[in-house]
Amino acid sequence: LRNTFRKQPASKVIVFLLCKDSVDFMFFLLAHGGLVPEATNGQAHADDLFKDMDDAEARNKSLEDRRREKTEQAGLKLKDEDITLESSVISGVGLYRLHGSMPQKRRTETFLAFSKARHASVLFTTDVAARGLDLPNVSSIIQFDPPSGIDSYLHRVGRTARLGRAGEAVLFLLPSETKYLDMLELKGLRPDDERMEGVLKQMAKNEGARKGNEWQLRAGEVQAKMERFVVSNTTASGLAKQAYLSSIRAYATHLAAERHIFHVKYLHFGHMAKAFALRETPNQVAQGKGNNTKADDTKKDKKEKREKEDALKKKPRFKRGNDISEFAVGDISAYYGPRVKRGRDDSD
Repeated sequence: LRNTFRKQPASKVIVFLLCKDSVDFMFFLLAHGGLVPEATNGQAHADDLFKDMDDAEARNKSLEDRRREKTEQAGLKLKDEDITLESSVISGVGLYRLHGSMPQKRRTETFLAFSKARHASVLFTTDVAARGLDLPNVSSIIQFDPPSGIDSYLHRVGRTARLGRAGEAVLFLLPSETKYLDMLELKGLRPDDERMEGVLKQMAKNEGARKGNEWQLRAGEVQAKMERFVVSNTTASGLAKQAYLSSIRAYATHLAAERHIFHVKYLHFGHMAKAFALRETPNQVAQGKGNNTKADDTKKDKKEKREKEDALKKKPRFKRGNDISEFAVGDISAYYGPRVKRGRDDSD
């Protein structure tokens, strides 16, 4: 996205994802992820967002100001009525989202707002925007998740370079997915192969990097910053975990003809979790474990209290049979012998 807006500052970009949970997470992350203060060595503790900050001005803030900002950032929510938000990660860029679970009215409002936007804009969407919508002046298509079929790929890239205008389409592929390029070639499509390392090096160079490995440091800083935001914000954490799980489920929906390339068994779940800025292990995410929030603890306490109250309300059970003391007040039915149901004798 940075490269795109550097080339064309007022361009429009559509980012395609496989599921609506990924759309909501990316929309929220790029809107608010830049609010986390910078930290040295790309590290910061979740309970102290302002520790080891590089920004001298922020270090000089009063404790009250720091607490207020920390509370404001931790209280950020994803609102259903949010049609557009300004990105805190890439300044001057408006963010939009679109997926099939949104009410029709909100989808229409989002479509119109993105279409009429005159500034740099990004639309995060599922394949609901791949066909049937006339989105003018889209300069770039980014397929963060590969499409579920070749037809979907064609519909996606067809959103750009319309009416004789120039455009570009970018497809992200894992090393295990590069055979997909052969399938595209069979359809007469020959995209250029570009390594992510080269892209990151060029970005770092454009931003003034001098040392050869500085691109790795800058990429690590961005990753750490996004992770700090997810750790510090309850909404972001929940969205990230849900998006991670949903994206894995959606990955399994690829067509049978492509499943030898896109198969869940080829995924590295740890790397997938990192893609959603998660610090928990895949097992912790799947089991609902990890960084417990205050809300989670309160909910757990209420459940335990309710279980104790229910246990006290239960009537005590009396001992039966030989276990009843002669001095105890038991249920007299316990002293009855076994009930035998006699069968009917046909000879009588």
